[in-house]
Amino acid sequence: MANALPGLKTEATLTDVRILYAINGAERQCGVTIASGQGAVAIGTVLGMITASGKFGKYNDTLGDGTQTAVGICMTQVDATSEDCMADMLVGNALIIKAALTGYDAAAKVDLGAREILGATVVNLP
Repeated sequence: MANALPGLKTEATLTDVRILYAINGAERQCGVTIASGQGAVAIGTVLGMITASGKFGKYNDTLGDGTQTAVGICMTQVDATSEDCMADMLVGNALIIKAALTGYDAAAKVDLGAREILGATVVNLP
């Protein structure tokens, strides 16, 4: 995938089969910018939006920078160690194997409006 914006690194990898994200092909995704300094962000990482910049980072319920509110699931593996990166974020109409998520906790479940089904092994994003 070519860089959409000069100066931004794009690494598109969508091969993790543990994320069963198509519900009748109607999953909702959007493109986001992962802020520099986030390090490696894997597919399945819960994301929050950094209030000051409008960019996204790894969800962290203990911070107060905006990332304490989960807003979606990263669907592109990127390395935002030293520069901003473009990524796809899943925001709804999805079934995800719970074990495939990084950073998912009880607070993220509430933030995302998620339901756990099939013995709490699958997360359903409305």
